Amino acid sequence: MQQVGYAVGYMKSTDRAESWRRSDGEQIALPATPDTIDIVDGAAAPDGTTDFRSGNVAVDSQGTPWIVYGQQHHQPFEAWIARPVPERGWQKISLLPPVQEKWPDRAVKTSGNIVFGADDTMYIAATTVNKNVEAKTAAWGHPSAEIVLLVSKNRGRTFQVYEISPPDPSTPNWLPNLERPTRHEPIDVPSLIYTHGHKGTTNKEIMSNDVVWCDVAALLAKK
Repeated sequence: MQQVGYAVGYMKSTDRAESWRRSDGEQIALPATPDTIDIVDGAAAPDGTTDFRSGNVAVDSQGTPWIVYGQQHHQPFEAWIARPVPERGWQKISLLPPVQEKWPDRAVKTSGNIVFGADDTMYIAATTVNKNVEAKTAAWGHPSAEIVLLVSKNRGRTFQVYEISPPDPSTPNWLPNLERPTRHEPIDVPSLIYTHGHKGTTNKEIMSNDVVWCDVAALLAKK
């Protein structure tokens, strides 16, 4: 039985990777295993086929880590953000409802990435596809792929959802990437880039796709 990406896990280090701990501070014996890390979603020993895809980790102004991840083992595809809550485990917030509220025929195929701005605004970039697309064909560069941006000023209680890529049913818009801070100072409003173009048929093809830059600050200023 195929088992791919059967869990999303978390661990942290405060001593430059000399040791690792769970979100509650419990030390993890090395080498870490699915049974010892902090399981955010899924299971150390899954029952059936699972396919979780994790994105990046971002830390808000209170020092809380947020993880963005998704699943592709059943329809509609779905993505979540999650944070550890003391004595309650991981709080998970689905990104599917706010996306489908605006586009009922779409699902969130990939987890994309998450960034916090200077004012603690949360920005999440994600790829959506037609909700009826089968997992096998949607895995990489499906023609229905489009980029969306979710913005929250209240830590995921509510979202504003923006269409980033102009819809093009013949060519995928995919692989979004939000600008992330490379210094101690936070980014005010992150920029966003994504790929516009086809995936090709083999890993040996030389592709010439467009990389599109989006001025998120200007986009939000128009709303």
